[in-house]
Amino acid sequence: MPAVVYTPRVDGKREFQAKPTAADRPVLNPMLLLNEMESLREEVRKHYEVMGCVPGLVPGDATLTLFVCGWDMYLPQVVGVSTARACVAASADFVLSLWRNETQIGTLTFAAGETTGVFSWEETSPAFQVGDIFRIVSQAQEDLTLADIAWRMLFYRS
Repeated sequence: MPAVVYTPRVDGKREFQAKPTAADRPVLNPMLLLNEMESLREEVRKHYEVMGCVPGLVPGDATLTLFVCGWDMYLPQVVGVSTARACVAASADFVLSLWRNETQIGTLTFAAGETTGVFSWEETSPAFQVGDIFRIVSQAQEDLTLADIAWRMLFYRS
């Protein structure tokens, strides 16, 4: 049980409050904290995010993202870890193509009336090497309603 301590107040009256004892304080083991921080750092080092956005209407036939890979990495087979959103939905399906160098590796599709984009890969877990160029390119025909899109793609380092 905590000890009771009397503390003088500014007005000269005394009030009492419980003073925490050693048993009331949490015990922190510095080695556990360091191990937890190191495992978190290792987990963060395994991932790399490529994010982008297009404010306003999405132009037709335009490169929206251009990224040079600084590590060997790959896109996970589970496409749900990458996300895309639009503030204003497209009036018809709008497809962005995903490229590794000169090879199309997948798509990001905003279906008509939907504000969530769907990623798909043409191969299982597309891999990138140091120096490869990743691009996102919009379709040739501009949509007059699709606007304010943003995406976040999660890559894993090899």
